[in-house]
Amino acid sequence: MSENVLTIENATMQFGGVVAVDSLNLKVDKNQIVSLIGPNGAGKTTAFNVVTGVYAPTNGAVWFEGRKIIENTPHGKMKKLYKGQNAGKYSHIIAPTPDKITQMGIARTFQNIRLWKSQTVFENVLIAKHCRRSANLLSATFRLNADEEKRQREECEHLLQVLGLQDVRDELATGLPYGLQRRVEIARALATEPKLLMLDEPSLGLAPIVVREIFDIIRTVNQQGITVLLNEQNANMALKVADYAYVLETGNLTLSGTGAELLANEQVKAAYLGRKLTD
Repeated sequence: MSENVLTIENATMQFGGVVAVDSLNLKVDKNQIVSLIGPNGAGKTTAFNVVTGVYAPTNGAVWFEGRKIIENTPHGKMKKLYKGQNAGKYSHIIAPTPDKITQMGIARTFQNIRLWKSQTVFENVLIAKHCRRSANLLSATFRLNADEEKRQREECEHLLQVLGLQDVRDELATGLPYGLQRRVEIARALATEPKLLMLDEPSLGLAPIVVREIFDIIRTVNQQGITVLLNEQNANMALKVADYAYVLETGNLTLSGTGAELLANEQVKAAYLGRKLTD
């Protein structure tokens, strides 16, 4: 039986009178690659923002490794404005900040790459290790954490090797070609030692050959025991790599199934794979 890593339960995200995500239910099992596909404006990134603490959901809950980590219910002015479902189902407010979510073991990348402009590739990856450091002011001052620092630097060097970045380790990250910047962002996320890696449009703006390289990296990361949740507009590649997949449209789930099942689905072919429906 599969072990569940992430469950999004009835999550609704409403901005004013606009419901961006409506009662979303989604599960990710351990060691799977799960893809979330859909058009621009479907609510995919909003769902990512809910899971990672960027937004507190207007209603609903998120579970990670069997523990409820996020919960909210319509309150204040939203009680009257709320248009979603399950308004009375939740009563608590649990709203950890993004850094707390990262410490729990969930890491993410962003559609728009966010790298430290004045830092090298290696420094960008090493900085991410701070969430796993046990050092305090005293140990840092007297270099009592030297062994930990050495270990973390070695781990970062290994990540650069796995991601094919060792030859550019000392270059400014933001001066690299876009495809390499994507790799740096993935390496930085992996440096936080996640159990769940959430990739938000990792192939956005990349040439086809670079897209294939990125998806090869995703497979490699997953083979090393890291569960992956992928938000991707390149439906063909996303479904080919996925163990399971969901289709999100205008904030609502419309289809779900294995990657192979959705690749063969006539609705998916017509809407996302550029193929006409068969007679």
